[in-house]
Amino acid sequence: MRTNQNGIGSWWASGDNDANWVGILSFDITKEVFLATPLPDISDIGYPFHKYQQYFLLNELVAFSISWKAIGEEESRMWWDIWLLNEYGVTKSWTKLFRVGPLTGVIRPLEYWRNDIIFWEKDDEQLALYDPSTKEMTNLQIEGESLSFQVITYMESLVCISGAN
Repeated sequence: MRTNQNGIGSWWASGDNDANWVGILSFDITKEVFLATPLPDISDIGYPFHKYQQYFLLNELVAFSISWKAIGEEESRMWWDIWLLNEYGVTKSWTKLFRVGPLTGVIRPLEYWRNDIIFWEKDDEQLALYDPSTKEMTNLQIEGESLSFQVITYMESLVCISGAN
């Protein structure tokens, strides 16, 4: 689950009445309602090969990424399209932000950081940062096992969570 500052938690979801339905299920804590949002319609874009789909938070909104490769490209050269959900529960509110790539050896985006920089997991079990404005990937000196990385965000608060005196 990913939760933004406005108290909306989101998860990958599939199934429902339509077994092929895939999207984002969100719960608004303040209004106590669930909101189901199908993923953006990418069928008309004509990606020849899809490899991986991921969601994460970007500027407090749900972002969706899909990786793809062009016909004839080597398997490791992938492009990523990053989409942003502007309004929960509204399918047409998905906006394609930018395309990243081609990147080699990248498994998936993990989380947005400041200034549009995104944490990425690489297939050599390394963690990296990608800056879309400069189109540069910076490898961090952090290693882990394949698909083991997770970025957890937090917000400082003046509220004591250990109990009141």
